[in-house]
Amino acid sequence: MDEGIKVGGNEEIEAALKEFKAKSAIEQLRPVVKTKVASDLPKMVQLVVKFSGGYIKDEKQANYVLFGLVILMFALTFFFLFKGSNKTKPLPIDLEHIDQRQFVR
Repeated sequence: MDEGIKVGGNEEIEAALKEFKAKSAIEQLRPVVKTKVASDLPKMVQLVVKFSGGYIKDEKQANYVLFGLVILMFALTFFFLFKGSNKTKPLPIDLEHIDQRQFVR
């Protein structure tokens, strides 16, 4: 508060100001204890932000990265699952030596 302003001799205001100054001085002397506030962000998002090295700064960017990882995993899964190997050659069949009775069953 500006010291140049005069309150006008009101004793109640002066008493309240003195009380406020005393309380604020006590509060300034108390150590501030910071409690760990549980974040409302999901754990996966927190891990992405933590391990990004500062490149990812908020939840929206972390969600995009996680979505991209999911798409990449699906693509790799489908690639390896449906990847036909062209290196296998069919076995040669010698029709003269095959017993025809095997196919009749």
